[in-house]
Amino acid sequence: MARLNDKQYLRTHKQLRRFWEHNNRLYAELTSLEQWQLHDYFQPSKDWPDEQLLEHRAAISAKRPSLPHQAGRALNKFHASAAHLAVRRIRAAHTPARVAAGSRKRGDRVITVKAVVRPEIDYKKLTQALIGLAKQEIGRRNHYLGHITLVRLVPGYVPTDEQLPDQVRWLLGYETSGHSPRRRLASSRIHRARP
Repeated sequence: MARLNDKQYLRTHKQLRRFWEHNNRLYAELTSLEQWQLHDYFQPSKDWPDEQLLEHRAAISAKRPSLPHQAGRALNKFHASAAHLAVRRIRAAHTPARVAAGSRKRGDRVITVKAVVRPEIDYKKLTQALIGLAKQEIGRRNHYLGHITLVRLVPGYVPTDEQLPDQVRWLLGYETSGHSPRRRLASSRIHRARP
């Protein structure tokens, strides 16, 4: 790829930014290294003014002289995969389905997993993943413990003993509605034998 002038660099940044905002799954067609090279050089996830982008380009090019060439190769691959996906969508729209719905066997499916790198941590998605993991763990434990309600955690909020569900209070060793010992932990202590 020929060296980009400032105008071409800014136009490429805007194009990559549109893809990042509206269809970032296209980035998954690249390897993670190629995605990082595009992010490091073109900064598609940033909405910076033109002057700041050009300053970044000069600084990163001085710091990593091979990055413009590497990002250019990744950009060529990005454009080729975008064109390939566009052709596939057009062909899929104009060709009739070959397989009737539901007639495929379960073993005939091919599942492909691709990753999109994110330069910054997406705290909303991370929170959703952690809540999903907590719900899954609670679901697994519910098999043994019965229903445990999930208390919404607010920073600085500590529920009182009365606000805890019976199962949680029983696990902590508190007396509940007459079906568990007064202090479970007291009965489970190991007493040292006297000499």
